[in-house]
Amino acid sequence: MATSDSSIDSVIEILKKRTNKKKIIDLGCARGKVVRAVKKEFPDSEVIGYEKWPVEFIMAKIVSIFSKVKPKILYKNFFYADLSDADVIYCFLIEKLMPKVEAKFNKELKPGTLVISNSFPLPGQKLQEVIDSRENNKTKIGYLYIYIK
Repeated sequence: MATSDSSIDSVIEILKKRTNKKKIIDLGCARGKVVRAVKKEFPDSEVIGYEKWPVEFIMAKIVSIFSKVKPKILYKNFFYADLSDADVIYCFLIEKLMPKVEAKFNKELKPGTLVISNSFPLPGQKLQEVIDSRENNKTKIGYLYIYIK
């Protein structure tokens, strides 16, 4: 599912309060909507999106060609990426994947890394904050779960 505009606005507001955002990574960036918005708002940050599905990756690259902002979009399964130098991680994945994602975070993320998970919490992490960015109040899609490693 695509990240809603209101969720993107909330992510940007969260990042505006953060001093350390040199490297921002979106795990499963789909068509790159989040990485383009973040790169536009924070042009000095390195913004990377990982996407393993070919059609989504190709669409993200095509849209990026015509965009004024140029985040880095990589055709790669993020489970094979080194996330140890990330300052911020954003993800909007599927619920059943979250325990595996959490294990990767526990192994790789440095202390102080900000993690924003859209709609699905990390089951064993200490939650810092929950932000309601839902556009439809009848669903849980759009809650942003905030963690600091």
